[in-house]
Amino acid sequence: MKALKFTWAIIALSLLFFVSCSEDPDDPEVKIEPRYLVETETISTIYTASLKQLLQTTGDANGIADQLNYDVELYSVVYKTYFEGDTIEASGVFACPVSSGKSFPMISYQHGTIFTKAEAPTVYLESQGYMTNQSNEALAAIVMASAGNIVVMADYIGFGESEEFFHPYMNVEYTNNAVLDMIRASKEFISVDAPCASNNKLFLLGYSQGGSATTGSLKAIETEAANSDIDVTAAVAGSGAYNLSEFRKYVMKPNSEYQKPSFILYIFESLKEYSPADIDYSLIFSEEYVEMVPGMIDGYTYSYVIDNELGTYMGRIFNDNFEDDETFNTSDDYAPLRVAFEANSVEGWDIETPLKLFYSNGDIWVPASQSSLFYASFPSTKQGSTVKLNPLTGLDHVGAFYPTILGALEWFEGQ
Repeated sequence: MKALKFTWAIIALSLLFFVSCSEDPDDPEVKIEPRYLVETETISTIYTASLKQLLQTTGDANGIADQLNYDVELYSVVYKTYFEGDTIEASGVFACPVSSGKSFPMISYQHGTIFTKAEAPTVYLESQGYMTNQSNEALAAIVMASAGNIVVMADYIGFGESEEFFHPYMNVEYTNNAVLDMIRASKEFISVDAPCASNNKLFLLGYSQGGSATTGSLKAIETEAANSDIDVTAAVAGSGAYNLSEFRKYVMKPNSEYQKPSFILYIFESLKEYSPADIDYSLIFSEEYVEMVPGMIDGYTYSYVIDNELGTYMGRIFNDNFEDDETFNTSDDYAPLRVAFEANSVEGWDIETPLKLFYSNGDIWVPASQSSLFYASFPSTKQGSTVKLNPLTGLDHVGAFYPTILGALEWFEGQ
């Protein structure tokens, strides 16, 4: 994350009158003066034939190779976003189908949890290419672009251009900023340099952490006047952790084991860094872990290494008071943490944009209850109409990923 420039408020106020009176951002003939876009750089061209061969050789994800019709141009995008009281430069991937004379919808794709700087989509694509690690979600972005979509994917703050900061994991405000400003910068890129043409449809899609990021961003678009410049056609969120208090409760089941304790530590390290609450680790972790856990998430250590060090038995990692629901929910000691959980959870609102929630009953990392409780938090008039549940059966967290992507693409086509 690079040098600070100038404040967001000054940018918005100084340019609002000029932009609104002299420019139409939906007119492809009008060239706008970028407010968010800093620079772009070509990463590579991905050819359809090689992409299909890769998928078919290593195991086609549910037949998705049949939907790939376009070569893909990949770009890195550096853009301005607001963080910790000032404007910083962040980055993301822009993937567009290669086609003359055709316009495409845009998908803002929010990726799942990553722990290392090397996993950031822009860093990964620039240093490794897309064939070396198919678990990296940059491949999913390429696949969606080859299927006929402009795909934009923020690295998130803490990765890529902004890697000097600790990633504000599951922080609603800073995630929203990174996602929405990546969308704005991408629209400016299309207007200024015309790498491809947009048909002005915008879809939001994300899985795991990206599911939470998708719903948080959609809520910010619909409920905050500052985001009225963004209009979403439809959205899909898959297997997100929407309610952090309920997520704590799921992990802290009596005598329970949880396979991804690194997720929980990541949340606490982020809250400790960015929450106004003064979080005392002695209230959360057992004595042997209080000094052990700080610094484990360092931007270079992969999650499986952290999981192996922590172990999976929650009764050993966390102290008895934090594990106990009644104590956690009533003690003044935990009041700041409860407030922080609530501030960084996403609850339903009077939603207007069609939203589908994908989840699987076989997911033991992010339980199906996260999606069902989130669904229930919407007004009853929106349930089953504007907001729909889309259960998947018998798939774990990793296994439900591509079925969610494919389900989203199919649904988006009809919107």
